[in-house]
Amino acid sequence: MTIEPTLFRVRLEFGVAEPLCYTSVLDMGRHVERMVRRAELPLAYSHGFHPHPQFHFAAPLPVGYRATSEMLDLYLTRYLDAASVQETLRRQSPRGLEIVQAYPVSLDAPVLQSVLRQAEYTVELWSPATAAEVADALNAFLSRDAIPRERERKGRTQHYDLRALFSEVRYLSSSSDDAAVEGASRHVLSVTARCGSQGSGRPEEMLQELGIVCVHSRITRTRLICASRDEEDTES
Repeated sequence: MTIEPTLFRVRLEFGVAEPLCYTSVLDMGRHVERMVRRAELPLAYSHGFHPHPQFHFAAPLPVGYRATSEMLDLYLTRYLDAASVQETLRRQSPRGLEIVQAYPVSLDAPVLQSVLRQAEYTVELWSPATAAEVADALNAFLSRDAIPRERERKGRTQHYDLRALFSEVRYLSSSSDDAAVEGASRHVLSVTARCGSQGSGRPEEMLQELGIVCVHSRITRTRLICASRDEEDTES
């Protein structure tokens, strides 16, 4: 296999809905690779004995989460118009994957994973609890100095402070006329959490700590926040 040089990098912003929101990050990568192949884009490949296609997600989307503004970098072997890349991929995208926009990025710009800092979420919670009870539970969560937890990752136990992973949690609204879950009101929260190589806050873990009955929940990642250029220069 002849490996052509990488000449162009295009960043995609995309949304994820059903049924693709129930797909693992590995399967999501396969969907993206098939989509790019069907679009006949000149995808670049890595060098070495086992070349693999060059594209990188900003962050894995947990299984079951929806999203409206995920980011993915594609590396190509030809210069192309970003708008044409966007339109071509839109025609080939599987159900549940929406290409929102595409724009060129410098080849020597930092990789997305290295500059990702936070993520914003809309959390919908169905519970028999009242709006006041949910708001009180959120205030109690935010007032705690630390929430020690542990998780298993690759056969090893990791200890972490759940509270430190969340910078903002706000109660937005409540409605009782949503028939999705009988006997439960729908409460909507806005959540900002750490996201990236330094650890990520999972909103479902925050819900577990609220101490209220959660009949059903739906989590949508609405924004990925990267470090500013000034922050990158300071860290380097």
